Amino acid sequence: MVALVSLAPLPVLVRAAAAVVAAAAPLVYLDRKARLRRERFEAQVPDTLIMMANSLKAGQGFEQALGVVAAEGPDPTAQEFRRLLSQQRLGVAPEDTLRTLADRMESEAFDWVVMATIIQRQVGGNLAEVYENIAATLREREKLRREVRTLTAEGRLSAWVLILLPFVVGGLVTMINPGYIGTLFRVGTGQLVVAGAAIAMLVGIVWIRKIVRFDG
Repeated sequence: MVALVSLAPLPVLVRAAAAVVAAAAPLVYLDRKARLRRERFEAQVPDTLIMMANSLKAGQGFEQALGVVAAEGPDPTAQEFRRLLSQQRLGVAPEDTLRTLADRMESEAFDWVVMATIIQRQVGGNLAEVYENIAATLREREKLRREVRTLTAEGRLSAWVLILLPFVVGGLVTMINPGYIGTLFRVGTGQLVVAGAAIAMLVGIVWIRKIVRFDG
């Protein structure tokens, strides 16, 4: 794909930009798929904790509670717990498998689970009750995050409008008068203007994202 784009009869800067996009597209796609999977796992942590707490209350052991989630939980949590149990069968300590899972999924919520589990296994306590308290805290936190997203919805919509507007205007001008906007890509000064505009847009996108994004 990159080779085809680089050989296309287009201005040098356009071909270079298109080649970069073609090379980055698969990486962006895979990164997005991985991020969505991590987000689904993060959202399932409270329900996972309740499932484990119920298993512990029913008299099952910790490893059995993990097995219940692996067998009955939703994906991707069930898939990750099956992998976790496979590692434990190979002799890896439960604490290490939980830590590895939290690191692999980059889950702050599951970090809490790991810390609570390690502390309980070292000093004792009612692990089922601890899991229920963590689940309640995570649900309240998610409720707050949704409220903040609602309050910042207008800002995020404005950000999308500002980001897409130059491309929409450029596309309309290209359809109406191709030669007019083509000067930007044929003349050296125009190419510098396009490059400067692209850099300014990237800076603006990062800036707007920091304004409307909430990491709580």
